[in-house]
Amino acid sequence: MLWQIVSILDIILFIMVLITVVYLSVFAIASLFYSKFEAPATRKTARILILIPCYRADDIYQLTLDAIAAQDYDPRAIDIMVVSAGNKPITNMKLAQYNLTMCIMPEDEYTDVRAWQFGMDHCAPLRLYDIVLIIEAGETMQPTYLTDINEAFQLGSKAIQTHRTYPHRTTPKEMLTATFEEINSSIFRMGHVALGLSSGLLGSGMAFEHKWFRDNIGLLTADSDLKAFEAMVLAAGRYVDYLDDTHFVGKPQKAVGGLPVIDRSKWMYAQWHALRTHVKDLPRAILQGNPDLFDKVFQWILMPRVVMMSIIALMCVITPLFWWSMTLKWLVMGFWVMLVFAIATPDYLINREWEKAFIYAPLLMVKALFDALPSGWALAFTRSHKDEWIDDLRQGSEMLMEQGEKLKEQGAKLKEQGAKLKEQGAKLKAQGGKLGERSGFFSRLSRIAGGRRRDNTTDSREEEAHPWPT
Repeated sequence: MLWQIVSILDIILFIMVLITVVYLSVFAIASLFYSKFEAPATRKTARILILIPCYRADDIYQLTLDAIAAQDYDPRAIDIMVVSAGNKPITNMKLAQYNLTMCIMPEDEYTDVRAWQFGMDHCAPLRLYDIVLIIEAGETMQPTYLTDINEAFQLGSKAIQTHRTYPHRTTPKEMLTATFEEINSSIFRMGHVALGLSSGLLGSGMAFEHKWFRDNIGLLTADSDLKAFEAMVLAAGRYVDYLDDTHFVGKPQKAVGGLPVIDRSKWMYAQWHALRTHVKDLPRAILQGNPDLFDKVFQWILMPRVVMMSIIALMCVITPLFWWSMTLKWLVMGFWVMLVFAIATPDYLINREWEKAFIYAPLLMVKALFDALPSGWALAFTRSHKDEWIDDLRQGSEMLMEQGEKLKEQGAKLKEQGAKLKEQGAKLKAQGGKLGERSGFFSRLSRIAGGRRRDNTTDSREEEAHPWPT
């Protein structure tokens, strides 16, 4: 009975992993044939609204503003809108001193989509723009960034995703973050565009036609995420171009805590939520001949790569306990996956540091899986606060930290009170010593006085016994 269960489970998991690996292989190979987007120079300067969600970016917002100031684009054609949430009051005061429009939204209401909606609701309604660019606070751009986007739009693009990089790669986690980002770019952006499909969106470094973005962003609900926005873009028939040579640098690793494992768990839950919400769009995508929407929904059906790699590693360990022949196909699958990732990894990342990070990758994958499953997938089946679980965890950790600080302060106060009590005890002890000396002095006086009284009493008795003669 156990053998049959293991065999059935082995077949089901292998088929699911096989479909995912075949999908990744097709687009990884297609990325090798990607032709870079080259737009001719244009004299027309589009008006660009730069929308900057600034969430808890007290230490890094300046990087983005400096990068915008360094652009070779006409500054008169640039307007900046900053949506501040969760920042310190002094940060908001500093932002207000720049030549930009700033609006402050409640921290507990912040999501990426809600920040975009908030910014579009509060930007000057009478100003007309051609392009809206979304870039997160803390991210920087190359000096020709806005010029490249303008040239692509003048050539006819309506939606653009640019290339995110992580040039600071001094630790294995930073190296793996940069590697995973490049693998995603190769498969879900370069590979898709090479086969005529829309590029995947990142949530930052995105540019859209302003009028369409302004008219449609409000259609999303308050709990919508990037995947809901991406589905809306593709359902509207908007083709997303990809500019591989137009780079923007992701947030500094210290600002995002190295490799964001908790973000991966949130991403897996978001994938499940998006699939459950948009799987009904598959028949419509087929009937309307919308390959981009069909591909995106099918992509959400596939197994997340962290789970896929963990299953392959787990089956390679478990199957030898039952039958060696079952292990062979999993070993081949593991080699196949590593070959796909090698194809999708650009050459400039391959060095000795990458080799060290490659050894560290399996441990990080397993850790990411165990960190993700209890928080992300378990809460995927709850009915309340589905989109706020990460905020609840963060707020809970903050409350614990605040309580720890309060306890630390109370401990310091108790320590001070203990020191004061110790001083008072020493003073009381000193006073007790003085009182002891005084009591000893008085006791000696009392003994002397008592002796004199006894002598007087003896004399009087002797006089009574022997009266003097008269």
